[in-house]
Amino acid sequence: MFVHGLELGFSTVASNLEQYMATRDDIDAVHLQIARPLWVRIAGMHNLPLGRLRVGIPYGDNRQMLAYRALLGRLFRRWYPMDRFDCVHLMTQQRSLITTTLAGRTSTRFVVGIDATAMCYYREFRGRSPMSAGQERRIFSAADAVSCFSNWAADSVAQDYNIDRRKLFMYRPCVMVSGPRTRIEREPGPIRIIFIGNDWVGKGGPRLIRWHQEHWRDIAEIHVCSAGAPKGKQLTNVIWHGATPHAKLIQEILPRMDMAVIPTYLDTLLIAAQEAQSQGLPVVTSRIAGIPDIVKDGRTGILCSPLDDAAYITAVDRLIKDAGLRRSMSNASLEHGRRNLDSAVWHRHFADQIVAVADGRPLSFSPPGVQ
Repeated sequence: MFVHGLELGFSTVASNLEQYMATRDDIDAVHLQIARPLWVRIAGMHNLPLGRLRVGIPYGDNRQMLAYRALLGRLFRRWYPMDRFDCVHLMTQQRSLITTTLAGRTSTRFVVGIDATAMCYYREFRGRSPMSAGQERRIFSAADAVSCFSNWAADSVAQDYNIDRRKLFMYRPCVMVSGPRTRIEREPGPIRIIFIGNDWVGKGGPRLIRWHQEHWRDIAEIHVCSAGAPKGKQLTNVIWHGATPHAKLIQEILPRMDMAVIPTYLDTLLIAAQEAQSQGLPVVTSRIAGIPDIVKDGRTGILCSPLDDAAYITAVDRLIKDAGLRRSMSNASLEHGRRNLDSAVWHRHFADQIVAVADGRPLSFSPPGVQ
C-alpha cells in the first residue's frame, strides 16, 4: 500500500508513482490518497485566528501527527487491514506516527518517505529546534526503511536521529518527461528566461521581475509559468503564461527557452529544476536544502545564496552575455538529465527497494552509476 499526501508537489509524486506501479507485475499496489480533513488541518494549526487576533498555540506539528495517527488507524481497522499488505509506504513522516503503534504487532513492513526532517528543515530555514523531532525519532526507529528525496535529508536521518544508514535509500522524485531530449533550434530573438512555480512569492517571482526590469528588459524576455503570478500586468518583455499544463511546459515552452531562473527561498527539492535540465536549460537557483543534489553548480547551472540579489544578478548576467557558457551548461544539463534525473531509473529503484523491504533483503541506497 502507498499512502500519499496531496499537498504542494506531493500530488505530482503520487500521480507518477501510481502510473509507474501499474507497470510492475511483481507489485499489487493499493494507493490511498489523503486530502487533509478540516479537523486534521485545525489540529496542525500554529496560530488560531480569533477575530483580528492570531493566537499562537504550541505543538502544532505534534498535534497534526497525532491526528493523522487517529485517521489512519481508523482507516486501517475498517477498510485496509494490515494482513492484506506485505509493505506500506507512507508519505511523509507527518502521516507516519501510526508506524510506532503497528510496528512489531503485524508482519507488515513499513517505509516512511521524506523530503526533509524537522531538524534539517528548521536548521536550514528557521534557526531553532523543532518540537516534533522526538516524534520523528520514534517514527524513523519504528520504520523498516526510510526513503529520502536527497542526500541532505538522508544525512539528517542518520546524523541527527542516529538511524542506521542501512535502513535508508534515496528516491529522487523525478518528473516523467515525454518531450524531446535534444534542444530545438529556435527563431532568433532576445535571450529567453523562464520562471516556473505556482508559489509566486516563495519561489522568488517578484524579485526576478524586478531584476529583469532594472537590468535586462531590453535584451531578454521573461516567460512566467505560474498560477500564482499577477494577471494582466503589462511589463516590457514579460510574457505571462499563467497556470501551464505540464505537457505544454515540457514539449512547447521549455525547449524554446535559454535558461531557467528560480530564486526560491524555501524549497527542499526543486522539481522544476529537474524539468528544465531535462530539456537542456542551465538553471540559476538557490543553494539550499537538497537542491545541490539536482543542480550541479558551475556545470549545469549556478547556485546562489537565496537572499543575495547581487549574486543572482551577476549569475544571470554571465549567462546572458556568454553564449559559450550557455551552450556548455545546456549540453551538461541534457547529459545530467539523461544520467541522473531519469524518472524511469528512479521509479524502478524505488520499487525495487520496496520489494526488498517486503522480502527482508538488504537495500541499495541509490541506482548504480547515478550521481
